[in-house]
Amino acid sequence: MYEFVADVNCSRSGRPSHNSNVRMVPPKKLGQNWGGIVGLFLRLNLFYEVEARDVYRAYEDFYQQRGESLYLSGTESNVYKLHEREKRWTLLEWNGGWEWDIRRKAQLHVSKALGCLGFLIFVYDGDYWGYELFKNGEVLDHFVQLEETSEGSNWFPGETCLGDCNLISRELPFLSADDVAPFLMQDPTGLRFPKGLSEDEEDLEFDRCWALRDRLNVPARLGGKFGRFEECAVLEFLSLLGVPWEMKNHRINFPAPWHRTFHVGTRK
Repeated sequence: MYEFVADVNCSRSGRPSHNSNVRMVPPKKLGQNWGGIVGLFLRLNLFYEVEARDVYRAYEDFYQQRGESLYLSGTESNVYKLHEREKRWTLLEWNGGWEWDIRRKAQLHVSKALGCLGFLIFVYDGDYWGYELFKNGEVLDHFVQLEETSEGSNWFPGETCLGDCNLISRELPFLSADDVAPFLMQDPTGLRFPKGLSEDEEDLEFDRCWALRDRLNVPARLGGKFGRFEECAVLEFLSLLGVPWEMKNHRINFPAPWHRTFHVGTRK
């Protein structure tokens, strides 16, 4: 379950100044409370057409190789929540830690062990979302909604993070490229300005980018509830994939029954 600060429509209003760096925070700074308001933080794995019990065993094997164990206890903040398979997908909600590289290695181990496709899907502070797509233990594709977060020391260093709708449609035949493409649109306010602009020209470019963002900020799919740049836009992508979710009182819940909850600890 995820709780966040937002208005009743799960959108965030107000434009930052053009030199704001709040939306450019790399993973090493995650968890800080910028400005006293915390938006939606969401990290989860989806594994395609495999069972929860097999996902758990593969995770157990990965951490045993690291000299660690999975324990079926813990507090709300430090447990993973593994759900039973719901139609096509088995969902794993990450806990509150930020061991980004280790967890990415773990998901690839599961994918290779089970010969399956999967996603890592995340939202950072309600400002943007992204994914990593993998299959048989190999990374296939990345998407990050803000260009400036997809370079250097950020989420997927050295990778192009534009997303590939054709690749997704090939791997998931129940989707067409036309279904996926509207979701893979980056936020124009994160694009880099041309070099050599004066301060006035930068202000004009900044206003132009925000005006374009406002025009594009509509649901990415017919009948959707959230604009593509709103805090909960990722929920529309999950709906496209066929992953059920519920929201009530600013809480997001995934209704598939839990298979088990667990945390990772040093072997006793």
